[in-house]
Parts: sequence; C-alpha cells; structure tokens
Amino acid sequence: MTVLTVEQKIMGQYNCPVEDLLKAFANEGLTSKQVALRLNCGVSNVRRIARKYQIQFNQPSQSSPLLQDDLFKSETINVRNFLSRAWGSACAPRVRHA
Repeated sequence: MTVLTVEQKIMGQYNCPVEDLLKAFANEGLTSKQVALRLNCGVSNVRRIARKYQIQFNQPSQSSPLLQDDLFKSETINVRNFLSRAWGSACAPRVRHA
C-alpha cells in the first residue's frame, strides 16, 4: 500500500498543480488555517508546502483589547500601564487605581 503525500492528494483531488492552487487561495486572502480546513489537512503541512513554493497566506490580526484601553494608552502612569514602558523618574506620579 502506497502512502500519498499531502501534495499528491491535493493534485489528485483538485487536478491542478499544488503551487497554482495555493496561489489562488493566497489571492483570495485566506489564512493558512482556512486553507488547511479546505484541504482537509494540518496547518503545518500547508505552511510547509507554502514555504516550499514561497507563497504567503494572509495573517490573522492579533489586535489586543488592551491596545484599545484608554487607561493603557494614558500618558500618566496607572494600574493598566505601569509595566508597559520605562517611566524614567524615581519621582513618578502615584499609581491611579481604576
């Protein structure tokens, strides 16, 4: 019994070169996870094959809710931002509790 590679399975199922199919998915703006779901294989396989053909998929946004927090963005030190940057003075203002 011969074990087929992921690339062989893709070529057999879609009847086109793997590179062309992955480029089409990338042009659609899909992430590697979305491509893996479509191809019914692991994300690591998709990423490995994409790297082989120098194809990059869309990367999901990793926006943190903390970056939208007004207390965190404040220019004065407070309980949400006291570890986020160097405040520079031994006489920093007192930490404000929310």
